Amino acid sequence: MITISESQTQYFKRLIENIKQEPDLLGKQLLVYHLLLRIAKLSQWNTPKNGNPAHYVIQAISYLENHYNEKITAEQLAKQLFVGRTTFMTEFKKHVGITLGEYLTVCRLKNAIRFLVDGQTLENTAKQCGFSDSSGLIKAFKKRFHTTPYQYAKNKKEP
Repeated sequence: MITISESQTQYFKRLIENIKQEPDLLGKQLLVYHLLLRIAKLSQWNTPKNGNPAHYVIQAISYLENHYNEKITAEQLAKQLFVGRTTFMTEFKKHVGITLGEYLTVCRLKNAIRFLVDGQTLENTAKQCGFSDSSGLIKAFKKRFHTTPYQYAKNKKEP
């Protein structure tokens, strides 16, 4: 059993409301991952024996959510989490459902959407989200959403 404070209860309620209100499926998925991360921190999961993610998978998700704009390699992250690269990559995909690189791209694209909807330029958005340049952002965006970033942002703004 997990005991949580009143402020934590309110935080989880707000997070669940945000999940319910998020119109974008990708946004919902990222918020659910965030919710699971917070719950995992409360329950102190640290072993994959019972099907729960290893602690380093949870830490990796948190790191990626907070450092999506930086250059991140699997080797560097595994070393930082004190686990072998192959073990890390295998467990990450097993519990998250996509590779580390795919998850990082999803984090970057989710934030790119937010910046573009707020009116940021494509070049500035690419820089802020960890893409090498605007063409890298456009390529990733088209691959994931089958449309250009500006068209997607325009559709998000319209009622």
